[in-house]
Amino acid sequence: MRKKVISIIGIILLLAVSRGVYANSMEPPGYVIIVEGNEEGLEVWLEQDGNKMESMPRVYPFEVQYWFYHYGSSNGTGDVVLHVENAENEYSYTLDGSEAYRNTFTLKLSSGELIEGKSLKRSIILVCSRVILTLAIEAIIFFIMGFRRKKVVDAFSPYQSSYTAGTEYLYQYF
Repeated sequence: MRKKVISIIGIILLLAVSRGVYANSMEPPGYVIIVEGNEEGLEVWLEQDGNKMESMPRVYPFEVQYWFYHYGSSNGTGDVVLHVENAENEYSYTLDGSEAYRNTFTLKLSSGELIEGKSLKRSIILVCSRVILTLAIEAIIFFIMGFRRKKVVDAFSPYQSSYTAGTEYLYQYF
């Protein structure tokens, strides 16, 4: 009897506390323009079917990203033209890639070249910086916590963790 009363009280509390359900959905399809470097006075916009789509720049240390979303306002019947203006030059590019959900392009302002996709150099730099930052944070935590003996540090080294993960992978099949 006691378990039944506790279960009923638990269900009542659960229903009383639950207010609503929220869910995330994917963003609408669109274009991502990655501009290498950070230049002042740069204007970037897309034009489709006579409609001008503007975006707020997302500024990062080595690049600026412009995200353009469709929001279903245009059926995509016309060409998508990327316009880029700075103090010296004005560029226009016809974008191809409407078959993908998110179309990513990299713009090199020094040469005026527009490349579909992300550059390999950018990906390598981002991965290496994340690994170095992670190792630096781990080293700071080890230092603060007082784990200065070699045995403790070796247990968390990248070689040891990759070796452990590899052996666990092998043992699951044997």
